[in-house]
Amino acid sequence: MDNQLSRFITYPSTVEKSNNHTVILIDGKAMELARLERFLKISDVNFDVYLYPGHMGDLEWLNYVSYSADQTLINNASEVSTSSSVRYGLDQDLKEPLAYFEQYELDNKSAEVL
Repeated sequence: MDNQLSRFITYPSTVEKSNNHTVILIDGKAMELARLERFLKISDVNFDVYLYPGHMGDLEWLNYVSYSADQTLINNASEVSTSSSVRYGLDQDLKEPLAYFEQYELDNKSAEVL
């Protein structure tokens, strides 16, 4: 399935909140983003993924998009910290962002069966 309803939103852009599951990804690496892009193309779930480079230091923008986000994932190497976020990295329970999206899709499918 070619999923055309998922989208990456790059800083400093914003979009109106949709029914898509919204995730902010802070300081994602190029390889992580490439794997995530491939996954989003075949996922049965629609995602809005805000990409934020932590070095931008625009806390006003980050705060604004956080209001509509369902989850915030932060690279453990990042200096950015927010409340209610999940850090990822080799020394974390969540090793890379793709694992979060795959698990969300599985959980969503399980909920549909019930």
